[in-house]
Amino acid sequence: MQEQHILDKIKESFNYIDLVFGTHTLHKFQDDLIKVLEEKLRVRDVINIDGEVIEGLPIKRNDNIKASVTIMYGCNNFCTYCIVPYVRGRERSRKPEMILNEIRDLAKRGFKEVTLLRTKC
Repeated sequence: MQEQHILDKIKESFNYIDLVFGTHTLHKFQDDLIKVLEEKLRVRDVINIDGEVIEGLPIKRNDNIKASVTIMYGCNNFCTYCIVPYVRGRERSRKPEMILNEIRDLAKRGFKEVTLLRTKC
């Protein structure tokens, strides 16, 4: 959905779709869904946020011992076999203080192991 030509194809080919959102607007999904359901609007919420990281999104953790903390999103390599740079955007890092705050919070909540992740290809 992050690519404009895909959004255009969805709009042209599937006129019954009321809500399209990209990977960068997941944090606004609840508001977008309310617009569709209550205000009967068609919402296409796809933005390009290269360089920006949305902080504070809730994270579902299935384990109370081990946790993963993402430190970087996207990718600057455009390998012929990989879609990551197109759907997640260019490489962008979280602020170190936000990473440390998340790790400290996990420690306070009793997590014993933290793995740092780069969501990259």
